[in-house]
Amino acid sequence: MRTGLRKLALGLVLVVAFAVGASVAAAAGPLDTTERATLLSMREEEKLAHDVYVALAAKTGEQNFLKIAAAEAKHELAMERMLALYGIADSTDGYAVGKFPTAATQKLYDDLVAKGSASRAAAIEVGVTIETMDIADLKAAIAQTDEAVLDRVYGSLLAASQRHLTAFERNLTCDATRCGQAGKAGAGKAGAGKAGAAKGARAGK
Repeated sequence: MRTGLRKLALGLVLVVAFAVGASVAAAAGPLDTTERATLLSMREEEKLAHDVYVALAAKTGEQNFLKIAAAEAKHELAMERMLALYGIADSTDGYAVGKFPTAATQKLYDDLVAKGSASRAAAIEVGVTIETMDIADLKAAIAQTDEAVLDRVYGSLLAASQRHLTAFERNLTCDATRCGQAGKAGAGKAGAGKAGAAKGARAGK
C-alpha cells in the first residue's frame, strides 16, 4: 500500500513538473531576428564582464572584483537558460575565460584588461565602463522585446548592473585608502593647530 502511494506521489510530482515546464515553454514565444541577435549579444556581454573582472582581480588583488565576477557568473547562467528556453545555441559554449567567438568582443576584452591593469583606479574605471555599457544595452533589449520572460530576466540583470555601477563609482570617488589618509592628515593638522594654540597661550602667560 505504501509503495503504491509513493509511486502515485512520484507520478503526481512528475506530472506537475512537466506541466510547469510546458507552461513556461508555452509562455516563451518565438523570437524575431533582432531578439535572437540581442539575446546572443547579451550572453557574450555578460561573459565579457565576468572575464574582465576575473582578470582584474588577479592583476590588482582587489577582492571586490571577485565578488562582482561571482554575480556576473549568475548573469551568464541566466542568459544560458534563456538561450536554452528559446532553442538557441550558445555561441560562447566551449570558450575559455578571456576568449570570445566574435573579434569585436575579443578586442574589447583585451583593451579593457590592458587599461585596467595600469592601476587600481584604472581597474575601477573599467568597471564603470562595463556596467555603463551593460545598462544601456539592457535598456535597449527591454525596449525591443515583447517577451515577458525575457523582459523579467533583462530587468533583473539591469537592476544588478545598476548596483554594480553605484559600487564602482563610490570606490572611484572616494578610495577607502585615500580617504583614510586624508582623514589622518586632517586630524594631524588639527592636532598641530591645537598644539600651536597651547604654546601661544603659555607664551602669553
